[in-house]
Amino acid sequence: MFIQIGCSNSSFKYDYLTLAKMVSSDPEESARLCRKGVAKGNADAQALLGFMMACSPNEYVQLNLKQGVALLEKSVDQGNAFAQGNLGMMCSQGVFPPSGPNFPRDPRRACKLLTLSAEQDNAIGQAFLGSMLCIGEDVPRDVAKGVELLELASNKGHPHAQCCLALLYYGGALVEKNTDKALSLSLYTPKTSTMTI
Repeated sequence: MFIQIGCSNSSFKYDYLTLAKMVSSDPEESARLCRKGVAKGNADAQALLGFMMACSPNEYVQLNLKQGVALLEKSVDQGNAFAQGNLGMMCSQGVFPPSGPNFPRDPRRACKLLTLSAEQDNAIGQAFLGSMLCIGEDVPRDVAKGVELLELASNKGHPHAQCCLALLYYGGALVEKNTDKALSLSLYTPKTSTMTI
């Protein structure tokens, strides 16, 4: 997926992963590029800037849940898998920023958006839909499909998927216990992701 951003006489083409990496390495430049892309109606730029505004502000992007969600919605309307996954994640969990309005849970919409994202091979959609299916959270439990989606997302390096799989394999309640696999997954997993079975 590429973001095409025009600047006066020239046009720059950034792949989405490069822009996403810039958020941490050069947040000022990524915010500037995203704003240019948003002005041109680019779905990838809308998705990234919308996510930063809604969930991950920095010194160059202020927290603004309402505007962030509006940008994510525009990107979802264009079929953007990243926006579908992030808005789906927000709907599944609810977002409670430090200031401003809360974003309420909407499990039905979450399932729809996460499914659309997962069908486009997006790790966010796969990870959060997979965990919902494994625990039967607001959807009928389907452990086999949930684990399949978590494995796909984990193989892409998604930390929520890795954590969920590590817990599943360590506990052995829903899948065959495999402490070696659980340990190998937990070595790459941040300690902030959780899953309750």
